[in-house]
Amino acid sequence: MENPDVVIIGAGGAGCATGYYLASAGKKVMIVEKEAIASHASGFAFGGLQPLAGAGIPGPTLPLAIASHHLHTSLAPILEEETGMDTHFRIHPRMNLAFDEQTKNSLLTSLEWQKEYTEFSLSWISAEEVQSYEPRLSKEIIGAMLVEGTSSIESYRYVLSLAQAIEKKGGEIKQGNVVGIRKTGSKAHTVCLENTEILCEDVVIAAGPWSSECSQWINWPIPVKPLKGQILRLSLPSGPLKCSFNSGHGYVGTKPDGLTWLGTTEEPVGFDDNPTSEARDYLISFLLEMLPDLDDAQIIHHTACLRPMSEDGLPIIGKVPDLDNVYVATGAGRKGILLSTGMGKAISELILNKESALATPELSLNRFDKTSV
Repeated sequence: MENPDVVIIGAGGAGCATGYYLASAGKKVMIVEKEAIASHASGFAFGGLQPLAGAGIPGPTLPLAIASHHLHTSLAPILEEETGMDTHFRIHPRMNLAFDEQTKNSLLTSLEWQKEYTEFSLSWISAEEVQSYEPRLSKEIIGAMLVEGTSSIESYRYVLSLAQAIEKKGGEIKQGNVVGIRKTGSKAHTVCLENTEILCEDVVIAAGPWSSECSQWINWPIPVKPLKGQILRLSLPSGPLKCSFNSGHGYVGTKPDGLTWLGTTEEPVGFDDNPTSEARDYLISFLLEMLPDLDDAQIIHHTACLRPMSEDGLPIIGKVPDLDNVYVATGAGRKGILLSTGMGKAISELILNKESALATPELSLNRFDKTSV
């Protein structure tokens, strides 16, 4: 493709969702990716689409999270029709477990405000009801919050289907390493790769934790760092779990392919994405605390990925201050797959219409001090 309208740096969830919405609106889109589509966090994430919990929820991330869930629900059948690929989008229940009174009280407090979102059905269930629902759960559980109406998706299939849809709409996924952005005044006009240059009208930085390396090109900090997360994929001889179970920061749930995913860790260890035996042992211990009868679970895969975590834990969405046509979509941390649709929609609306209700000031790049570049 010669002279695309928009160059997007990064072929993860945020980059491909942005490209999809722009290509659907008729823009000529080129996504430049150093490695492969969804080759990092977007391809290894569990894909839980839970908009009622996480960093900035309740708070500035909540409206984006709710909108993103709606977008996933409407987008999944469209992507399957456009590409023929089943993204394994499924609506299914989730149970947040309480092992002690403090956790129970915290969950009950959350339950009160979460009930305002009537597209989800939330209820508190007793220890007896928990056991009736899933007898393999620990007898130490004193109750749980049951959430119905949330969903999940197979992350790699989802991002790959976005990329395929972009190509069907005339866009291009180009392998290459971006080394700079050339500007005249307040307007960017060229994205520089190691061996070529690409002229364009708009630029989107969606490079996950590597987005911080782009700060020097735009003269504004993009304060994101990698947060390592490790996941085990298990085969359960006793059969799949009926829903996803959460306890603290961890979860376990069976996916449509029959494997049960167990996660996760939060490790600020830089760009080291190697799986470790320490994380494996920690996750197995966590599993047996929730489901002690699953000591015969077999590990099929052990993965690690690097999530982009912003300085304040909130996603970064919006136009770069002082530049007319450069945008940033990154920093969603553990909510990256969920928020990718909302982030992509927001950036596409900013490019097409110069405004978006999803790109709020609380999530903009303006909240960070320019002097830290």
